[in-house]
Amino acid sequence: MIGLNAGRRNFKTGVFVRGSVTDNEVINFGNWLIPYGEVLQVIKFTSTVISDNEVELRSPFKIVRLNLDEIRNDPELGLVLSVQDIQDLFDIKSEFSFREYAIIFEVPEVRRGRRSSRERPPVILEGLPEISPPNFNTGII
Repeated sequence: MIGLNAGRRNFKTGVFVRGSVTDNEVINFGNWLIPYGEVLQVIKFTSTVISDNEVELRSPFKIVRLNLDEIRNDPELGLVLSVQDIQDLFDIKSEFSFREYAIIFEVPEVRRGRRSSRERPPVILEGLPEISPPNFNTGII
């Protein structure tokens, strides 16, 4: 059982995966198998069924159509994706951290509503009425 992290955030602890680790070495990391549903939650993809065996996976940074018949089915874990499959399908790299005993996915951050200072329009105060506050006022927080 290991953890699944997205960057520095820990999303899942105690997830069963198929892979092996020695005291200081990860063995064949690209072929580790991780449950499909757990991967989708950590890398922030939502699933929409298109047909009996096809789904559309959406995230703020990518849209992928996936045939469920092409996904491996592990007898104990169910539908699984390998670490290499995740990199090939979603362009998300990962590494194993011995310190956290977790797989760390490098999920792109999407910042909504933030622009660089060069893109912000200037604040124009000309033509706005000037309002004088009363001598005494109260506010509730």
